[in-house]
Amino acid sequence: MQVIVTTQFSKDVEKQLDKPMQLKLAEVIEQVQKASSIREIPNLKKIKRL
Repeated sequence: MQVIVTTQFSKDVEKQLDKPMQLKLAEVIEQVQKASSIREIPNLKKIKRL
């Protein structure tokens, strides 16, 4: 899947998250990029409407 990360997002992540969380976020983004469909993303749950 195509993932676009803006410069502002990168700056916000650096300011708000500590290094372990930044690494975990990078892993998640990488998994999403490698997925060819939404069903291939692990631990993804459907959003329920209220």
